[in-house]
Amino acid sequence: MSKNIKLEHPRDQITKIISRIYKRGMTTTSGGNISIIDDEGNIWVTPSAIDKGSLRASDIICVKKDGTIIGKHKPSSEFPFHKYHL
Repeated sequence: MSKNIKLEHPRDQITKIISRIYKRGMTTTSGGNISIIDDEGNIWVTPSAIDKGSLRASDIICVKKDGTIIGKHKPSSEFPFHKYHL
C-alpha cells in the first residue's frame, strides 16, 4: 500500500522554519538564513536584507543549478556558504 504524501514547497518550508526560529528569539531580523536543495539541484534560500520576522513565501529566492536567480530579492549574502555545504 502506498501513501499519498504531499510535500510542502521549499518556499513554504523555509518560511515556516524561519518564523518558528524568529518567534522563539533564536535569530534577529537580519540573521538566521536558511536554505534547502530540491530534487533538481536548485537551492532555495532566504533573501538578503529582508526582515526575517515578516518573511513571506514570495520572498524566498531560488538559485537554479546553472546560477540563474529567480525571485524579487537578492539571495542571502551567505549564499556561497550554503551552496558549498548542502
